[in-house]
Amino acid sequence: MRSFIGIPLNDIARDEIFKLYPDIKDLRFIRKENLHITVKFLGEIQEKRIEKIKDIIEESCSDISKFKISCKRLSAFPSLTSARIIWVNVMDGADTIEKIYKKLENKLANIGFEKEKRKYIPHITIARAKSSIDITEYLHNFEINSMASEIVLYKSDLKPNGPIYTEIFKYNFKD
Repeated sequence: MRSFIGIPLNDIARDEIFKLYPDIKDLRFIRKENLHITVKFLGEIQEKRIEKIKDIIEESCSDISKFKISCKRLSAFPSLTSARIIWVNVMDGADTIEKIYKKLENKLANIGFEKEKRKYIPHITIARAKSSIDITEYLHNFEINSMASEIVLYKSDLKPNGPIYTEIFKYNFKD
């Protein structure tokens, strides 16, 4: 099963990000209900590994309390002028997310998951482009806030209309 670990956004943050969509043309947008912060993409996993992954999520997040997330600008991979993946940055909360990522990355590597070669950047993917586009004209100030109250192991089923994410396991951060 194709899977990843992510932090869901609250409905208000999803609505605010969704309002950015009409301003940007020629892109395949992520459905509003799928907006999240990917912490670790796992790829194809066997169901027998789920229990160990759950344990690692719990161990990695046992000292994490709920925290604020704020987003203030658009960005893109590989660059603003040659964008293929458009995303909303995470400002407040990025340090905590990176801390979780590093713990997960190390513990998952111990059970055979490959470590990411690229630098991890906490972000919310909002769209993908079939060919590179320049998004510099769409950059403007905004502020979107959410509370990170949980981390989720998701199953991702790829469909012609876009992926369907199903929650497999949820771990609540401390109050």
